[in-house]
Amino acid sequence: MERTEEQILTRAPIAIVLGGTEYKIPVLTIAKAIDWRQKLIRTAEDITRPLMRPIKEPLWKRAWNLLCFWRPRQNPIDAIFAGLGTAFIAFPEKVVRLIFEYAPELPQKKIMETATEEEMFVAFSTIVSVVNPLQRQISLMNSVMAGIPSPSAKPTSSFSPSTASSQAG
Repeated sequence: MERTEEQILTRAPIAIVLGGTEYKIPVLTIAKAIDWRQKLIRTAEDITRPLMRPIKEPLWKRAWNLLCFWRPRQNPIDAIFAGLGTAFIAFPEKVVRLIFEYAPELPQKKIMETATEEEMFVAFSTIVSVVNPLQRQISLMNSVMAGIPSPSAKPTSSFSPSTASSQAG
């Protein structure tokens, strides 16, 4: 949910729902937000690192390549899919940890027993949008630019359902 200008200027707490209960968590100050964002970046790096890890070929294939003096290059898509499973398995726990690091005052045990992962991802998205306000501005600029027709774009046809019915008769 997008915050209003009044919420931003009055430092209204962030409202998130976990386990069916609404929690109001304070917006971090600049210094604390920078620290949390660094944790977010490190976590993102941890999640994507397995996606970039090279696949080890079986010993027999490496030996064959050595004997042939030829070593095929690894397909980067293969490397991504090899690490994808690991990243998705670890990701939800990392999101939960980041939420509790942002708002340590939340009742962790209760939330872990009552909240769903869907709620966690919605809460996480809300927190990230507050900590990264430029994300909203970039999104807004992209949507405005998407609505502007290019100068070279011209209608290719004047066909409409109303003209089609009059032409058919």
